[in-house]
Amino acid sequence: MNTATQTLARIQHKLIATKNKRNDFGGYQYRNKEGILEAVKPLLHEEQATITITDTLELIGERYYIHAAATLTAQDGTTHTAHGYAREAATKKGMDEAQITGATSSYAGKYALCNLLAIDDSADDPDATNDHDKRLPTPAELTRICAAATVDELIGTYKALLNAGCAKGYIADLCAYRKAQLLEQQPQRDELFPAEPEQPTQQAYHD
Repeated sequence: MNTATQTLARIQHKLIATKNKRNDFGGYQYRNKEGILEAVKPLLHEEQATITITDTLELIGERYYIHAAATLTAQDGTTHTAHGYAREAATKKGMDEAQITGATSSYAGKYALCNLLAIDDSADDPDATNDHDKRLPTPAELTRICAAATVDELIGTYKALLNAGCAKGYIADLCAYRKAQLLEQQPQRDELFPAEPEQPTQQAYHD
């Protein structure tokens, strides 16, 4: 039977995980956790292997982190595990706490998978762009993004923060997430103005 090391080597050699998402604010393509899993599933089936991802919440210093562990289990029962961390946002105003944790879990899981499957994601990571000479947004500026009530307001906030010297990659990621929230929350025009039911037609009868 194949060991975890042998199985993982073949999967890493064959795997093609495309950049299946686009960040409209930052203007770049990126991979997400779901896209990586979708790409690796056929190879796992071929190798009769599995990947599981588990999360734990860890307090490091004064901040909470999601610690994701991605484990490959081979046909012979041996395993190989890689890890990824993501920090929960300090500011949650305007965003559901469960969604914040879910997004953080997905981000941590993505990097655990990247480490497990030898995917170099540095070019896709908004924190790894050429923003090193820029400053991180302040808590008040993060609040402005999270509290944006419309997509137009969000775009205006994004442009203003860029002009104020904020790191593009850092705020682009959060703005894209907030935009997705707003689009999900905004009802469609048909929901705002439902079609009126048709009135039954009356027929005239003549002698």
